[in-house]
Amino acid sequence: MTMMFFSQKSSPKSSAKAEPQASRNTRTFKSAFALLLVFGVSFAAADAYVRIRINGKNLAWSNPNISWHLNTAGSDNISDDSHIAAIEHGFQVWEDVTGSTYNFTRGADTESIDPSPTGTHIVGFDETNSSGFFPPGSGIVAITAISFNTSNGNILDADILFNGSQFVFSTDGSPGTFDVQDVLTHEIGHFIGLDHSPQVTGTMWPFVSTGQWLHRSLTADEEAGASAIATAGTAAKLTGTIQRSAGSTKIPGALVSAIRVDDGRLMGMAMTNNSGIFSLKGIPAADYWLHVTPLEGGMTEAHLTGNGDVETDFASDFYGGFGSPTVYTLDTGATLDVGTLDMGSDITMRDNANGAVLLKRGQASVVTIFGTGFESGAMTMTSKTTGLTITGVSSGTSFVRGTVTAAIGANVGTYDLYLRNSSSDLEVASGVIEVIADAPSIVGLSTVTGSIVGGETFTVSGTNFQNGAYVLFGGIEATAVSVVNATTLNVTTPAAPAGLVDLAIHNPDGQQTISSDAFTFTGSAVFNDILPTAGQASGGTTLYIVGNNFSTQTQVLIDGVAASTTFVTSRIMQAVAPAHAVGSVDLVLRNPSSSDTTVSSGFTYVANPDPRITSFTPSSGPQAGGTLVRIFGASLADIAQVKFGVDPTSGQGGKLASLMESISGTQVEAMTDSNATSGNFGLMVLTANGQGAISSGFAFEAGAGAAAAADSGGGGCSANFHSEGDVDLRGEIPGWAALLFGWWGLRRRLRKQPVPVRIPVE
Repeated sequence: MTMMFFSQKSSPKSSAKAEPQASRNTRTFKSAFALLLVFGVSFAAADAYVRIRINGKNLAWSNPNISWHLNTAGSDNISDDSHIAAIEHGFQVWEDVTGSTYNFTRGADTESIDPSPTGTHIVGFDETNSSGFFPPGSGIVAITAISFNTSNGNILDADILFNGSQFVFSTDGSPGTFDVQDVLTHEIGHFIGLDHSPQVTGTMWPFVSTGQWLHRSLTADEEAGASAIATAGTAAKLTGTIQRSAGSTKIPGALVSAIRVDDGRLMGMAMTNNSGIFSLKGIPAADYWLHVTPLEGGMTEAHLTGNGDVETDFASDFYGGFGSPTVYTLDTGATLDVGTLDMGSDITMRDNANGAVLLKRGQASVVTIFGTGFESGAMTMTSKTTGLTITGVSSGTSFVRGTVTAAIGANVGTYDLYLRNSSSDLEVASGVIEVIADAPSIVGLSTVTGSIVGGETFTVSGTNFQNGAYVLFGGIEATAVSVVNATTLNVTTPAAPAGLVDLAIHNPDGQQTISSDAFTFTGSAVFNDILPTAGQASGGTTLYIVGNNFSTQTQVLIDGVAASTTFVTSRIMQAVAPAHAVGSVDLVLRNPSSSDTTVSSGFTYVANPDPRITSFTPSSGPQAGGTLVRIFGASLADIAQVKFGVDPTSGQGGKLASLMESISGTQVEAMTDSNATSGNFGLMVLTANGQGAISSGFAFEAGAGAAAAADSGGGGCSANFHSEGDVDLRGEIPGWAALLFGWWGLRRRLRKQPVPVRIPVE
């Protein structure tokens, strides 16, 4: 892989966290209050923190216990509410910093998107630029509006808005989108008082691109920043002074970085104040080298929110020199003054690195750093770690290129690259290499279904799971995740709507894996009706079960014996009854991980064979009714009801025939009543004991006459079916008596018609 570094992103939209120069003290609300707009989005992995400092005051909350409120509208781009987990984990990342006292609480959701300083700290997506912060072409992906007390720097209110009117956001890495958690983690840095970082891989780097995920997590530097602002106990600290030469003026705005001696990782960065003094606070106890560089290159003074002085006319160097830097041992909780470093005169070399190279352990990549003032064929590229090997270095006047290989045993973290010319002048490409762990993967699940009520624990097998991983089911976060080891997770399901969902595992370093349509939520099956209610003892009766919360895993047990089933919809199941002795039996509907639904005496086995429909004629009639239909089949002598206009997949709906007569064991005649709508339906025959059959293929035609219907051909495709309750013909007797004479006359004429062609039963 070749990574190219440029002085700018190709366009504002391609540099998503792409924040233009942050405004300073934009406007005053009260004499002692001011609003600060921090434009930005972040990157998360490098080691560098810079405080927002306004007129000599560092911004910070007076109380580290801070609530925030989610705007209920969410993002127009995200339909499954996965942005909620992304936002919650963005705050959790900062709260989990060791040595920091930050405690973030999600308060009641709000419909407001107004960032006015009300004390309600809103996080939301501004989809219409109602805030006015995102004018066309601004290139601002997100913004943090901070209201603070100008006399002491105390933050009074802060709100985070995503620019939903111009950019597309996602949580699943969809191409061309900005990652919600990646962007938010940067903005929370501003929310607590951190400025932009000059480290290319840092969470607080002022630019972002689509598809970035690295900045979901913090680097050691951001962790040091959180610890420095809200310290739990006594934080260790390195201090010193940077000046031009012995006894000369001090240098404000110089960048001081701490490099671990044991592995070469960049662990923290600070800027000198107007007196040239730096304070590197919150880094862990260890042995360190310190180097000092000017703020120039991919990020400049223009990207700082604070307004302190920044001088850049000096050369980079290490305390003790590049060849053999001085080692400083920082003990736990200690403050170590490393003294004063005299800086050399400015040099012409300047790197413009503004993108990071991500390397897995054992992986190699060609890295190109662009800049100015380089020497053609004379530049070197080195590191100060055994974790990186650099070979094949070449250079021109505007670039230095080399192949960087991460060792198998390299520690995950951020590393500098050091460029030198033939005069041994030093240029630091700060934090341009990020060694990352392997991404997680899903190999299998111990179960692929769970109850809609949640609370069930199952096992996910895979690779490269990290402590702190979280799991989403279709955007809803698991209620608990236990990382057994790198290949096993125990996951407790959340409550969720019934249906098939994706399963996503997010490692705390920001990498994720998604298994599409991997898990089905089911609940206890809901029973409403069964058709037919009785069937032949020899078995083979097709049952249509109507209810809810069915899935492909739903089982149907008849007197404890599993029937052959077919999933039709979440509301309809088919089952074929096995053979059984005559009598009533219980029906059980069983969903995985759910309690059974039992229908006592839900089905009755009888000695009589089930009725069958083989054909009928005509196959259509007017919607107004009045069509006489001849139905042919077997075991039709005991038919007590005929229904037209039923749903052929469930037997639901329809109306009883206005007239009917069972002619013989192979023929029934019935007259259609009016139907509410035209269209294709089914017809159903029922016996008094609950046996039945249903056939599709009867159409009610709007405006069609009875005569035309009578001339139409036969049709139908049948299956054994049911009644919706006990058959009671008493309610039909008055109508039958009134039409008896006309019925017999019509039947006699109908019998003179040809016998229709028989259609096989499906």
